[in-house]
Amino acid sequence: MEPGITLLVVPTIALRKHQSDFLLSHGIDSFAVGEKITLVEYDQQVTAISDLSENKPVILVGTPEISMGREGSLGFVLRHRSLLDRRLKFVVVDERHLLYEWCGFRSSFSEVKSFRNFFPRATFLLLTATLLPKDEKLIIEEFLHNHCVVWMTVDRPNVRLDISHYNPPSGLEGSVDWVESWSEAAKRIIGTVNGQPAIVYFSYAWEANAAYSAISSLGVKDAGFTGEYSSLDKNHILAAIRNGEIEILCATTAYGCGLNLPDVRYVVCFGLPKNMSSWMQEQGRAGRDGQPSGAVILLNEKYDINRCVFWLDGSSDGDKK
Repeated sequence: MEPGITLLVVPTIALRKHQSDFLLSHGIDSFAVGEKITLVEYDQQVTAISDLSENKPVILVGTPEISMGREGSLGFVLRHRSLLDRRLKFVVVDERHLLYEWCGFRSSFSEVKSFRNFFPRATFLLLTATLLPKDEKLIIEEFLHNHCVVWMTVDRPNVRLDISHYNPPSGLEGSVDWVESWSEAAKRIIGTVNGQPAIVYFSYAWEANAAYSAISSLGVKDAGFTGEYSSLDKNHILAAIRNGEIEILCATTAYGCGLNLPDVRYVVCFGLPKNMSSWMQEQGRAGRDGQPSGAVILLNEKYDINRCVFWLDGSSDGDKK
């Protein structure tokens, strides 16, 4: 790589840390920009970026908030336009599909397209595992000049795809029926993954939390991972997963987005996925090391189809995190 700066934009703080740590472990100068650090540390970081990028390739990893920051404050990109104007060579946007899907509740996602105007000489690379045709057209219009689109197959022969029946939990929260039905659901999940490292995806945070409690009560090492968790809690959970301390992770879409755990043996979707793109993203976590793995949809036709109708009607997803 030639000397200069590459700006890598990722959707989550967890992925920012993961990517930065990965690059550093491979001897590549990398900085996680946008972290909560002191003014002295910030000045030191900027000086190091400026000095190193004059003679070496440097990669800056940040979330979309690096543009405008939070609550209207200037982010890293706007604060240091002069440095980036001189040294920026590449802009890489990871999980590009989320810039459209998440811009409703994170306005900074819509600001990323302004990078094209800020840095017209930079080369842009946009990456995603799933992309709708209408979004492909928008990407080309907003980001790419003299573009080249590369498509690759999502078929991975080592991952077996299955659909299996389940009984949805019932009863009022905290009632005997509720506890018993979630205990049965937990047994169904445990039986499906058969003692192998697994991620189980749920549509709602309350479902993930209920399953987490039920699985824990059966003596299995598990954890929850939803949008309700703090960044510190998420980092602790990710570290525990990498250390093999957790067998089953009960998660919403708050977990994922490029995080690479090579030895996940099962991905289970508890209920019908909301759409095909979501399912492809989720089952893509299984078997990244190439070993035999499974991706399973637990399906209850009547219950899940009614829920899909609820979603299609545009009803509130307010408690989905």
